[in-house]
Amino acid sequence: MRLYAALCTALYCACVGLQGAGVNVVGPAGPSLASKLRTDVSSVGSILSAEGAGAAAGALLIPLLLGRLPGHIVLCVLSASIGVSLCGVWLCGSIREVTILYFAVGGLLGSFSGCANTLLAWLHAGRNLGPWVNLVNACFGLGSGGVPLLFVAAERRLGDGLRVFPALGLAAAGVALSAACLPSPPRPKDAKGGGGGGGGGGAITGKSEGWRRVASSAGGWWRARWLERGRADMLRAVEHRGEALQQRASVALAGVRVRDGAHRQDGGLCTAAREAVSHE
Repeated sequence: MRLYAALCTALYCACVGLQGAGVNVVGPAGPSLASKLRTDVSSVGSILSAEGAGAAAGALLIPLLLGRLPGHIVLCVLSASIGVSLCGVWLCGSIREVTILYFAVGGLLGSFSGCANTLLAWLHAGRNLGPWVNLVNACFGLGSGGVPLLFVAAERRLGDGLRVFPALGLAAAGVALSAACLPSPPRPKDAKGGGGGGGGGGAITGKSEGWRRVASSAGGWWRARWLERGRADMLRAVEHRGEALQQRASVALAGVRVRDGAHRQDGGLCTAAREAVSHE
C-alpha cells in the first residue's frame, strides 16, 4: 500500500511538473517561434493568452471527467493528448495555428493538473493532506524552471531549441504510460454519487449538493425575513386596531357623559318647576 501511494504521488508530481513545463516553454521559445513563423516576438504573446483561456475552460471539465471515468484513465488520455499537441506545435507553420493549438494545450493542462490534485486528495483521504499537496504543486516550479535549461541545451546541442516541444511530448507519453499501469485510487467513503470504476468520483453530486445547500440556506433566510415582516405587520395592525378601539371608547364615554349631563339638567328643571307650582 505504501509503495502504491508513493508511485501514485510520483505520478501526480510528474503531471504537475509537465504542466509547468508546457506553460513556461513558450517564454524561452518565443524568439525562435517568431523567427520560424516569420512574425514579431510581440505576436507570440497571443499564445500565452490562448493558453490561459484554455486552462480556465479545461478546469471546468474536471467534475465531468472524474464523475464518469476512472481517474488514471482520464490522466492517461489527457497526457497522450498533451503529447500529441506539443509535438504538433513543432510542425505548425503559422502563428494562428500555434495559437489555436495552444488553446487546446491549455485546456488539456488545466484539466490534467486539476484531476491530478483531486486524485491526490482521494489517495491521501483521512490523512494529513497538506504536505502532499505542497509537494505535488512544488513540482510546477520545477517544471517551469527546468524547461528553459532544457531549451538552451537543445539549442546548443541540436541547433534547434524548438525540439524541446517533441521532447515534452515524449515526456507526456511516459506519463500516460505510467498512468495506464497504475490502478486509480478509490473514492473516499463520504463522496456520494456514481462514477467510473475505481477512480470515479462524486464531484458532480457533491457540487449539486453544495448548490442545494446554498439554495436551502437562501430559502430559509427569505422565509425568516418573510415571517419577521408578517409578524411586524400583524403587530402594527393590532396597534392600529387598538388605537381605533380606544378612540371609539373615548367617543362613546364622551357621549355618555353628555347624555348624563343632559339628564341632570332636565332633572334640575323639573325640580324647579315643581317647587314653583307648590309655592303658587
